[in-house]
Amino acid sequence: MSIKQLKWFCLSVLFLGNFQLLHAQGGLVINEVSQGTNGGEWVELIVEGACTVDIRGWIIDDNNGLFTDCGAGNPENGAFSGHGVATGHLRFSNDATWAAVPEGTIIVVYANGALPSPLPTGEAASVGDPTDSNCDLIRWCPMNASNTYMTECGTAPSSAGPGNCNCATNGPGGNSSYVGPQLPLNATSWNKASLNNSGDVMQIRDDGGVYYHGFAYGNPTGCGGTTSFTGGPDNLYFATSGGGICYQFLNTIDDDFRNINNFLAQNASANESPGFANNCANAQWIADMRYPPEDFFYPTCSPATQIADICVGQTATITVPITTCIGSEWGFVSATVGIPPVIIPDPTSIDIVNGTIDVFGLLQGTASVVLSATFDNSGIFNGAGCPLSLSTSEVEITVNVGAGPTANAFNVTECAGPGGTTTFDLTTYDNIVNGGSGDDVEWYL
Repeated sequence: MSIKQLKWFCLSVLFLGNFQLLHAQGGLVINEVSQGTNGGEWVELIVEGACTVDIRGWIIDDNNGLFTDCGAGNPENGAFSGHGVATGHLRFSNDATWAAVPEGTIIVVYANGALPSPLPTGEAASVGDPTDSNCDLIRWCPMNASNTYMTECGTAPSSAGPGNCNCATNGPGGNSSYVGPQLPLNATSWNKASLNNSGDVMQIRDDGGVYYHGFAYGNPTGCGGTTSFTGGPDNLYFATSGGGICYQFLNTIDDDFRNINNFLAQNASANESPGFANNCANAQWIADMRYPPEDFFYPTCSPATQIADICVGQTATITVPITTCIGSEWGFVSATVGIPPVIIPDPTSIDIVNGTIDVFGLLQGTASVVLSATFDNSGIFNGAGCPLSLSTSEVEITVNVGAGPTANAFNVTECAGPGGTTTFDLTTYDNIVNGGSGDDVEWYL
């Protein structure tokens, strides 16, 4: 007799990281910026602060006036010529690929031709991998027409003057200067956020234009010939100019990405590391964010207790929520079984693609099945001497094995035909065996 009944009870648990300004649900942190060994420019971002983060519409920009102070503490007081204010900005589009980006994901946005091909992870640089199609938690985003997952705005903000660069707003209302038509990318789109060698800014804002993270570098002059750059809201400022330099978050003291003492300006040709952690401490920070417990099995980051009800003698297929993004870094999913009466008859029944596992009810009672998976973090850092522990995810399934319905006994009397044999259909007696309940009846000879 085979009767399948699954009952799920969900207890939502929200995994939250650090609360950053007005963004309790996380955002994008600048992990590295480089003007490249051959003049190629790029920015490396880390998704942080929540199990997954919605970055649709988020903004990448250079200086917009917020980091320029020409007196009286007013960042909009004075001319912006020579302060690296490139007209326009870049955005992540409203495509669903950006709606729930896992924490610890590395996103590299680079000028067309800025990085050699193939990329360090094997993709063609001209195409990249904005969707993380290979599930390695690295997204390569070239600024050209092949990248349909980002857009450009070529009109605002601009450097024409304070009236056209009203970009100091950081409140909940956002920033009205980040408006204008969003257009498809082309080979020159990076120019909307291009960096000035003598001094400039790299900053990230949310979809409403509210500042999230950024820094300034260099010594541009104005306002009567004096240096006029500030470190912006986070007070992150490097006195060195930008030509041939990369600026890296090294987690020198701790993991505070708003502390200038955790950053360092270095020679790009010897130190830049697009798509990888900047050092071992940086790698551990990224690894610690990736895949909190149960994230493999709960891609929405809401763990739940799985409960299944089966009958003695029944083999049932139990389904658990499981992420569909399984890359080469994922280890084999294993299973352990609690005390009888539940057993797994065949380990090959574990389906890591569809999230199913077969269990067999041997005796009446309750037992637990624990599924586990591991993620190899060693690929985060391409240097030596940096052991990173595996990230492990688990899900526990409580299986209740009941006695099941009672099968009614009955007698069958048939007369032998020619040759001493007869043929009859046992399924015509199903309603007698199940008492008219409609439950399935399986016959064994």
